[in-house]
Amino acid sequence: IDTIAPNQAVVEGVLLGDLIDPDQLTSDLQPRVQGKAEPGSQVTVEVDGTTRATTTADSQGVWRLRLNGLSDGNHTVVAWATDTAGNQGGTSSTTTFTRDTVSPTSPTLDRVAPDTGARDDDGITSANTLTLEGRAEAGATLFVVVDEQVASTLVVGSSGTWTTQISSLVEGKHIIDVQIRDAAGNQASGGARTVWIDFTAPVAPVFARIQEDTGTSSVDRLTRVAPLFIAGTGEPGALIRLDGLLASGGTGLLASGKVVTDGTWSLQPVN
Repeated sequence: IDTIAPNQAVVEGVLLGDLIDPDQLTSDLQPRVQGKAEPGSQVTVEVDGTTRATTTADSQGVWRLRLNGLSDGNHTVVAWATDTAGNQGGTSSTTTFTRDTVSPTSPTLDRVAPDTGARDDDGITSANTLTLEGRAEAGATLFVVVDEQVASTLVVGSSGTWTTQISSLVEGKHIIDVQIRDAAGNQASGGARTVWIDFTAPVAPVFARIQEDTGTSSVDRLTRVAPLFIAGTGEPGALIRLDGLLASGGTGLLASGKVVTDGTWSLQPVN
């Protein structure tokens, strides 16, 4: 005859992996709850005032149960144990946890500096240390991923803006992505962005000819034709800058433009 009730069951909380989640905030669609009770006893688990299921405490008195059908928000859990003789122990104290399965807003990568290309947003630079800036959910952990490797980790401040540096980048193409994880473990990505690192100086451009050279020689760079066009060759994609005497006096920029894909360029000076 056994008329002694088992000890009061204990609800330790929801699990993060195989350990008790310290903040009791989970993104698990089917969170697992763990507690302790008399070894071999049957444990009844009640969530938000409704009995969910029963499980059995193992030889160490540990029990675990996966909870299904929960909505996002706060939930309360209590449990009690019933031994093999049918004696029921006292109900545990209430444990509260929060389920949050909503992904955070995708982070943004708004600026990569310095950008030394032809435009300040073309993703081309001659620097191997870059400053990145953007926006993300305040309090979330942000990861800067370069070529599928985490290069920087930080917590987004209360303003929702973030900045960090990445360094020691080698020459060539790099894929940069920013990803965040909120306190519950939900993740979001800002999408990949391509940056080209180029330390190599371009091939010096060649000043080939003045179009419509009307002098006594086709290469004496004398002409009576206006407007004037000057042509040459260079590295495709490179920016050609033509400086010279200005009509207003002094020297300055007369024209600029890019070398086209066949390696040629043609500019018309402004005066």
